[in-house]
Amino acid sequence: MSDTELEDHIIKIARTLNIFNFRAYNISIVSDYQKFLELILPKNVTNILVVLPLDGNRLVNQIKEAISKVRPASSLTIMYSKNINQKMYIGYCSSTDKVTKQNLDSLTESTR
Repeated sequence: MSDTELEDHIIKIARTLNIFNFRAYNISIVSDYQKFLELILPKNVTNILVVLPLDGNRLVNQIKEAISKVRPASSLTIMYSKNINQKMYIGYCSSTDKVTKQNLDSLTESTR
């Protein structure tokens, strides 16, 4: 992901959700969101951030429904970007990501 492609406020919100791993997907290649999300999201996902183009309103219900079926315990945030077109970004945080980040923070603090 290019940092200049997504707006700063989206990156900041992603960081507050412990999401550091965005991937871009071409919207036109996804025909079944439930199968697609089942494939790309780990089972232990806790937070999901989906960034859609401004004209992506038609996808919101499909994405919400698919995530509620494949990862019902996860928290979903959907945002819009004026800088992307014909693709979406999906980032997530899993429970192991949180533990790893907490461990890294602890190590950083203990070495100061």
